[in-house]
Amino acid sequence: MRGVVPVTERWEFDGDSVIRSAGSVTILDGSTFCMAGPSGDVELGEVHGLFVEDTRVLSRWTLDIDGDRPELLRSFIPTPYHAVFVSRARPQHGRADSTLLIRRERFVGQGMREDIVVGSHAPHPTRVEVTVRVDADFADLFAVKEGRARLNEGAPEQSADGVRFEHDVGERSRSVNVRAPGASYRDGALRWDVTLPPRGEWRTTLYIGVHEAVVVTPEEWMLPY
Repeated sequence: MRGVVPVTERWEFDGDSVIRSAGSVTILDGSTFCMAGPSGDVELGEVHGLFVEDTRVLSRWTLDIDGDRPELLRSFIPTPYHAVFVSRARPQHGRADSTLLIRRERFVGQGMREDIVVGSHAPHPTRVEVTVRVDADFADLFAVKEGRARLNEGAPEQSADGVRFEHDVGERSRSVNVRAPGASYRDGALRWDVTLPPRGEWRTTLYIGVHEAVVVTPEEWMLPY
């Protein structure tokens, strides 16, 4: 199935820690790579993104908990195609400390997969809104490096289980499908309303698949044999 990360034919790697104070986190597999900030977020207007065959197919990929960015605690790369980001949510209203921990695991291959786990240490049920903001600009790698990428080249369309972006260039059409089970999509973001049980957790997995096709005009359909 396209969009599901393959787990075969990897090379040996002992793992490496990520510097959290500056720079970026990059994982790769073949012609696919994802470059993000230290927290794992892909920000608009940066050189970050998910790139497949020299095209940026995700130009935004950020996580909010109750409208705020989590605070990064640690990030590391177990293998070249796999990154882990551990953070905690901002304290909820009226509380001095946070009771929520977030773990994001990201894999690249024929697209990207991200596992998100939100765990609660509170002795009572906790309601949170989990938000992933997503965008695709289909910019060329060299345009991104040179600061020439134009935003919002891909028009979003809500799908049955997430959101889809499509971009036509000449005779070719490229699309990005983001599968996000249980999410709603509005205002450029995938959203989940979650109630965590006491000292329990919630988890979801998102899949990003990239598809390319040749556009056939109606005139070409009707060409005689």
